[in-house]
Amino acid sequence: MLAQITAFGTPRSRADLFRLVAGCTLFCVSVSAGLTCLYAFAMNMPIGHALAPAVAIPMLLTPLTSWAIAKNMMKLHEARAELERLARTDPLTGALNRRGFLELAEQAFERRRGAANPQLILLDIDRFKDVNDTHGHAAGDAAIVQIVARMRETFEPLGGCVGRMGGDELAVLLSGASAGVAAAAAEALRAAIERRPVSYGEGQINATVSVGLATAFDDDDDLDAVLLRADRALYAAKSTGRNRVCAAPRRNAA
Repeated sequence: MLAQITAFGTPRSRADLFRLVAGCTLFCVSVSAGLTCLYAFAMNMPIGHALAPAVAIPMLLTPLTSWAIAKNMMKLHEARAELERLARTDPLTGALNRRGFLELAEQAFERRRGAANPQLILLDIDRFKDVNDTHGHAAGDAAIVQIVARMRETFEPLGGCVGRMGGDELAVLLSGASAGVAAAAAEALRAAIERRPVSYGEGQINATVSVGLATAFDDDDDLDAVLLRADRALYAAKSTGRNRVCAAPRRNAA
């Protein structure tokens, strides 16, 4: 029975369950009836008397058995999918973690030829250590959570995906936007964070961010080259006063 169910594929919905049960039932009834007819013919027995139980028994038992097995298979599939999702999700913010973000960025990088060039944005919370030292790590976590939420509000309508690379280092992947759109959105986010302090407890914490932006071009050798440009642009934003957006040039200086 399990082999037959597996042959039909893992069900993903109740509709798949019903189709699978119907398919298994038809298969089992057909096999049972066929073998019974062959046996009756070989033994020179009346086919009608033998055929009735050969059809009735699998008609009764197969739906119950296949439903139970298939439902457990669907639950296992859902559990596996949830584990895979959790393995790629940052538990604090709900954004992609470093692994999940880099996997998605790598896929976008491989698809870049003949399509819109992906935009990669790296973002740091300015003087984040001071926030932790002054207000405590819980306040730092609150700052990260709220800034990630604002990033998602800004970039997800543009088709962007937000990730947390580690600590206060955050990232955005924009697969279908131009460099100009990405830079404008990054500047809007920076200004919004500067205007609206982070809420923590009964108070507020002023926060700003530095942002580096880089475009993945068709002739880039690998994703690491794009990450390096974005990282250097981020460093330029931080070293020239913080609280600003810097876009990387097309190529790094030698």
